[in-house]
This record gives sequence, C-alpha cells and structure tokens, in this order.
Amino acid sequence: MPEVDLAMNRKSNIQKIPLAVALDYSESNASAPTVEGVGNGEMAKEMQRAARRYGVPVVENKELASKLSQVGLKQEIPLDSYREVAKILLKHTVEK
Repeated sequence: MPEVDLAMNRKSNIQKIPLAVALDYSESNASAPTVEGVGNGEMAKEMQRAARRYGVPVVENKELASKLSQVGLKQEIPLDSYREVAKILLKHTVEK
C-alpha cells in the first residue's frame, strides 16, 4: 500500500469545538498508521485547510477522531482502530 496522509475531524457535541487528527501511513516505515498531529479550535480548522490545500483527504468521523486524539504524537493507532482506519485509507488510496 502506498504512503497515505489523512486528516480526520469532528465537532464536539458538547462544546462545538472543532477537533482534527492527522494520520500518516507508509508501509515501508511503519506497521500501523501513526498520529502526526492533533488540533482543537482554530488549530483544527487550520489543519483541515492545509490538508485540503495539499490534496490530503479530510474525513469526518467524530468517534474515531475523539479516540485518536488521545494517542500520543508519532504513536501508532490503537489496535481496536485498525479496521476503521484501514477502511478509510483503502477508500482514499483507491480514489487517488
């Protein structure tokens, strides 16, 4: 599978504060996608703008973004997120 960058976002139902999580996956460098960035509020909006500007897919998935925002930077995603993230990566890899 080729290298894929992906940004996910959600808006908190409670506070309506945007949240963005940036993932990176390169089959040659990692066994699983890694969290490369997390932003709230204006930072989340800027992450989304930058992703779109550079052609990086932006996916809205509230639950997954919330879960992945708890993972440390440069850390692999948790095992229980593999299936959901793999579906997203596959969809956006095929669309390229």
